[in-house]
Amino acid sequence: MSDDVIHSQLAREPRPVLPPFFASRVAAHAAAPRHRGWMRAYWLLSSMALIAIFRIAGLPEPAWRVLAALLTPVSAAILLLDAAKLRRLAQIFLTAAVIAVLPAGAQHTKMPKGYRLLFNGKNLDGWESRGDGKWSVLSDGTLAGQRIWDRLLLSPGKTPLKDDKAYRDWLNNQAWLYTNAEFGDFDLHVEFWTKTEGNSGISIRDTSRGEYGISKPPDFNRTPSKIGYEIQINNQYPDPTPTGSVYTFTKAPKEAMMEDDWNSFDIEVRNGMIRVKLNGKLVSEMKADPKRPVRGPIGLQLHDQFSIVQFRNLWIKE
Repeated sequence: MSDDVIHSQLAREPRPVLPPFFASRVAAHAAAPRHRGWMRAYWLLSSMALIAIFRIAGLPEPAWRVLAALLTPVSAAILLLDAAKLRRLAQIFLTAAVIAVLPAGAQHTKMPKGYRLLFNGKNLDGWESRGDGKWSVLSDGTLAGQRIWDRLLLSPGKTPLKDDKAYRDWLNNQAWLYTNAEFGDFDLHVEFWTKTEGNSGISIRDTSRGEYGISKPPDFNRTPSKIGYEIQINNQYPDPTPTGSVYTFTKAPKEAMMEDDWNSFDIEVRNGMIRVKLNGKLVSEMKADPKRPVRGPIGLQLHDQFSIVQFRNLWIKE
């Protein structure tokens, strides 16, 4: 059979015809550079939006595959939209993409009604450093605390720490940052982070302002947890008291803390009761000790010479 005959038969074969609605959309896409531009933007921004979803929700790898597989058929349907609607959809994905590239530390929660700033996020106005801790305010308003000492102090043959007791007295010397103001009943919100094997705490109603913890050597019978109360912060530190415990009084469930990550406390001190929520979960509840002060400052602890801690969103309601 000649080529001419084949072409003649093909010309007579019925061709599939798209419904008018689909045909007009496909034709508009083929003819309009603007539409093609928004389609490309949609593809790019939808991919970035997927990253945002994975980042915020912490989805496992199988979820990545499912959502990525859904992107292709969804995009085929999106092709049918006109340029104006496609532009709007691309703008929505752009918003999600912006969330994806925000640093995690900048995603702070909103202060509830009735609370006020306890720490202003700019400087240490209203606070008093106790001991040799170094406290600084980062560019995003986070409060950072650490200890600074001469590394040669631990050099073999040069260290003045001649025995185990001298080393431990040096190691466990505390530093604190206390509010100038004192508080009776209050609700306190604070978010915190400390390094692996880090130890810190929130002191309440400690009228000594850490005096016996910062002394050399420290007097562990009169540290803030023995005078007022200390809400423990423990990120895998070799201490049996978990984060959220009221030190020496209660023992919070260890699994309530997110290790090596930001966590939050909501501490309620009212009507003779102390309640501690860790990441929104009640982990400690106790009656206040009638032998201890009913009013005092709020303190942030640097537990030992290797402490590194960060705090943000310190809010109080009286």
